[in-house]
Amino acid sequence: MRLARLTAVSRSVAFLGAPIDDVTMAETLDRIVAMVREGRRTGRVHQVATVNVDFLVNAWADPELMRFLQRTDLSIPDGMPLVWGSKLLRTPLRERVAGADLPHALAARAAEDGLRLYFFGGAPGVAAAAADLLRAANPGLDVVADAGPRFSDPSEIADADIERIAAADADVVCVALGNPKQERFIAAHGLRIGAPVFIGVGGSLDFVTGEQRRAPRWMQRSGLEWIWRALNNPRRLAGRYARDLVVFTPRFVRHYWEMQPWRRRAGDEMRLRVTDDEVALVVATDGAPAEGVDLAAAEAAFERGATLVVDLEGADRVSGASASLLAEVLRRARRHGSGVSVRHGGKAAASLERLGFAL
Repeated sequence: MRLARLTAVSRSVAFLGAPIDDVTMAETLDRIVAMVREGRRTGRVHQVATVNVDFLVNAWADPELMRFLQRTDLSIPDGMPLVWGSKLLRTPLRERVAGADLPHALAARAAEDGLRLYFFGGAPGVAAAAADLLRAANPGLDVVADAGPRFSDPSEIADADIERIAAADADVVCVALGNPKQERFIAAHGLRIGAPVFIGVGGSLDFVTGEQRRAPRWMQRSGLEWIWRALNNPRRLAGRYARDLVVFTPRFVRHYWEMQPWRRRAGDEMRLRVTDDEVALVVATDGAPAEGVDLAAAEAAFERGATLVVDLEGADRVSGASASLLAEVLRRARRHGSGVSVRHGGKAAASLERLGFAL
């Protein structure tokens, strides 16, 4: 048995049950390139999500989508409310990584590193127009554009369409179908297509082509871009943003209240314990705060078929650091299809449910 003292929680934070990575745009690109290289070497398929408030609201209503979000290889904070909220929760994200900026940044990096991109989905002609513009801006860029067929359910897509994407042998497939359809598409067909990296990019290609206009810089920096979008697309976005506000606000307030330090006891911190057949998150008994851990041992255990056990004996609630650790360990367990169980639930289990965790 190995008991690992927590020394460096992975750079992600738990936000209402989902892990959100604390990355900059430059770090996002570095991570994507690293995943491409690992995928080429091992055959592994990686999933990247651009997470905003609407994504979280959809995930709370759809357990399948939440499981997808809990097993991503990288979830970037595509929304200022996530950045502001993380600071209030004392687990701050450094910056917003705007999904609308990702195609431009990714194209520049792909041209530099010789990666092949594949744009799938979007309105007719948008993927092709975006590819042409990005090629002109980034000489040498290798990008394939494919609007794909029209479908409402990813299970409806024909085998020939999946085989066409696979035959392109792309390094990164950008799926522009909108959330949650693009995440369902990746979950259903990612392994068969076999590209090293899949990214759900939503309507980002529309911003590349100018079909949709970005808000002025001052609105982007101040977190008011959603107002600009709602005013420019009232039929499509006004109702969605109103729903997001109504659903997100009370959930975040509840999360914020749950995370307040005066609501916890000194011992409501967690450590990671790894054995041959079990990865356990256990409550610390000495009252010392959780600090972090190298999660490689947990990853290796899940690869061997170990189960995740969340042991809450002696805890009333968990700290923000412990919630982030749970989100990161749960992410690894979900990737490998490992079983998850809770011991000694009680008040702490109810606390985790209020934080958005569905274990």
